[in-house]
Amino acid sequence: MGNNNTLRARCSGWNYPDSPNNGGWVGSFYPDAKIRLLHFYSNYFSTAEMDSTFYEKFYRKMTKGTST
Repeated sequence: MGNNNTLRARCSGWNYPDSPNNGGWVGSFYPDAKIRLLHFYSNYFSTAEMDSTFYEKFYRKMTKGTST
């Protein structure tokens, strides 16, 4: 854990396996589709956001018409 002078940068996620044209990072950040995404990501960032447990309670209440 860092001290009060530590700044940690991270992205809002890491699992973006598509090309940039489809909203993914393969070809722009990840070198190819065969790379282990989280392993590669961790070489550049020391932390990642795992928000699925937070949002799960909202997704559970969504109807089929509003979920994607």
